[in-house]
Amino acid sequence: MVTGKTVKFFTSKNNNAPQLLNVQGSMLALLDACLVSGIQVGTVAALTASGTTATATFGMVHNLTKHQIIRISGASQAEFNGDFKIKQIVNTNTITFELNTSATVANATGTINCLLAPLGFEKPFSSTTALGGGRAAFRSKDESLPNRPFLRVVDERISSYSTNYAKYAKVGIVENMTDIDTMTGVQAPYIASAATRNWNPTGSGLNIKNGWAKWYYCALGEYYPDSTSLADFSIVAGDWLVVGTDTGFYIMNSIDQNLDDPFNHKNLAYCYGFGAFESIADDDPFNHFLLATNWWETAQSINYRASYGTNGISIGLEDASYTAAPIPGRSVLLQRGYKKSAYAQATGRKVTFEAPLVVSGNTSGYSVSADKMGGVILQSPLIMEVLDTSQFLPRGFLPMIKTIPHKTLYADLQLVEQSGRVFIAKEIYGNTGYPKGLVMFDLGEA
Repeated sequence: MVTGKTVKFFTSKNNNAPQLLNVQGSMLALLDACLVSGIQVGTVAALTASGTTATATFGMVHNLTKHQIIRISGASQAEFNGDFKIKQIVNTNTITFELNTSATVANATGTINCLLAPLGFEKPFSSTTALGGGRAAFRSKDESLPNRPFLRVVDERISSYSTNYAKYAKVGIVENMTDIDTMTGVQAPYIASAATRNWNPTGSGLNIKNGWAKWYYCALGEYYPDSTSLADFSIVAGDWLVVGTDTGFYIMNSIDQNLDDPFNHKNLAYCYGFGAFESIADDDPFNHFLLATNWWETAQSINYRASYGTNGISIGLEDASYTAAPIPGRSVLLQRGYKKSAYAQATGRKVTFEAPLVVSGNTSGYSVSADKMGGVILQSPLIMEVLDTSQFLPRGFLPMIKTIPHKTLYADLQLVEQSGRVFIAKEIYGNTGYPKGLVMFDLGEA
């Protein structure tokens, strides 16, 4: 459960939302908008109030969603300016929200602007690349955290990687940085015998190995390798959802942009994210996680990116026999291990007992649909477990995200209010047997 934090979310359907295209640098632009700068909605044509209830009318379709957090600025009356949660979508041009104090006038004046408020991260270091894209380091501004490592993102075009191959950002947790390329302290993922594996490419063409922990954003789904020429297919922008607080976030983006795909998987997201998790032990200050496709291999050999490299979240189980590094499928990368000496690889295991290979929101083993359960969502938090010799040890819980141990009829991005809280549903990729799954994110009090 999320407590004491304002949860914000953004979608690719919002006005002026960055698009995940077949262009290197697309992921950086998306992170900039959602984490740092916000997303412009538009000018407010009229802003009125009765007591604390404000009504904003736009001169265009706003494409906003109930419970999103907007930032109003430019009003001459101070009570109208600030961050507010949308209370109601009146129509395609009008919304209502609650002011913090009663309005002093019925009609606000000034040149009033509205944007989707960012999560509130900082970006102290960045650079651009001549061939396209660049690098950036993000971290939380919350100084109450026991530590604030960086999310380093490398989303740049390099000459040794074909412009028509799958697009992704290389990502990693970096404990300390003094500029975009100077890193000290522990990194995740990391291996001493190949210290630059996560960042520096080796080889070229079909045999290039370019990165280890990846956030894919343009490819042809599960069944084509990274080296498949995207120029041979009809490619469109991918759908995405970002949900988080000022200490962590998830980016749930589709990567199947092939218009000719008969399986219609273009809404099915991969489970990516970064931030502080909820520790079980009292003395566990290194509590940051990274969810990524965990796959260090040549471009011609990388496919099934979710089924083998990411779906620990949607399936929620792990084969303890995996011991080599990197470990395919163990896609929760932790800043440090229990002994605090190096990073650890973990699985996101669902707390509910389920049969093997059960996909969240879609299972043949327990097929009671939500509509036959009175609309009640059976939810399971995700506990992170790290491997110690032959046993798994619990480390903490992933925040906000919930898995569902039964079939659901919820639509992609559907808002569900239950027991005084609100959740948003997101379709995800499960595995090759049951591709379509669904997880829920706790947005806080309704």
